[in-house]
Amino acid sequence: DLCYQLVKNATNYDTAKAGCEALATDGKLAAPKFPEVQALLVNFGSTTDFWIGLDDKSVDHFILNN
Repeated sequence: DLCYQLVKNATNYDTAKAGCEALATDGKLAAPKFPEVQALLVNFGSTTDFWIGLDDKSVDHFILNN
């Protein structure tokens, strides 16, 4: 089962990730694998930018832009 929680505090990626990990044993930033889930997250009530579980930490300066 998946559960999404929207937190409206401005923060950086590492803090957002740590916040998710603190919520539950297996808490993670959302990492949508399907367009339907991405659409759900976009329409989840967020009118600003939000973090998802993708980063460029393993390959520096790699940017995935949709």
